[in-house]
Amino acid sequence: VVVDVAMTDVDLVANTSAGMRVRGKLDGLVMTNGHVDGNVYGLLSYTYPPPDVAAGNNFVNVAVTGTTFSNNSSKGIYLEKLSDAVFDGITVANSGTAGAWAAGIDINLKYAAYQNIEIRNSSVTGCGTGDATNGVGVAVKARDDAPSYSTYPASLTNVDLTGNTITGCQNGIRLGEPGKNNAGPTVVDVHQSWIAGSVAMGLANVSLSVPDATCNWWGDALGPDVPPYNPTA
Repeated sequence: VVVDVAMTDVDLVANTSAGMRVRGKLDGLVMTNGHVDGNVYGLLSYTYPPPDVAAGNNFVNVAVTGTTFSNNSSKGIYLEKLSDAVFDGITVANSGTAGAWAAGIDINLKYAAYQNIEIRNSSVTGCGTGDATNGVGVAVKARDDAPSYSTYPASLTNVDLTGNTITGCQNGIRLGEPGKNNAGPTVVDVHQSWIAGSVAMGLANVSLSVPDATCNWWGDALGPDVPPYNPTA
């Protein structure tokens, strides 16, 4: 178990795999004004089914501020475990430019109950372009789908995406895994954000829970859940 890690003005760039990888349990990460750029994955955490999760395999009490996760070819941020986390004023640009399920930020939680994830005042631009079908700027999922995850289903409650700019991505935001009918995430709020210029959807909700996505600018008079408006069609 690792407790209370503080990183300021740290550059984790041009590594062959991940700029920063979290193994086991990390309780308390403060990361400020860093650069996690030019890798395959920027920030990466994997998790494993019980008994490992029951033994404390988690990533909790996270505060990341003013840090960049840009030009990472697969995903800027990919997390299979995360609770009680705030990402404030981060930049994810041109990440997810290659490979399946390419993404700027992919929160793909597994095998346990999670809570309280916030992304605010941040910029996600030009991300998820490497996968024309499933690429995305920001994906948030709690995997409970059979057969892989139904024995130890994940849940996630309280997700807050506020004051963000998400532009020029394959899809802007996606909640849930396509075709899996995930129950969550639940209690999702998306507000005061600029979500525009997506190739496909601004916001695609493929979970069974309905988010509150009011007071955003979608760049389209028809709203979030339609392809970009084409006045000549």
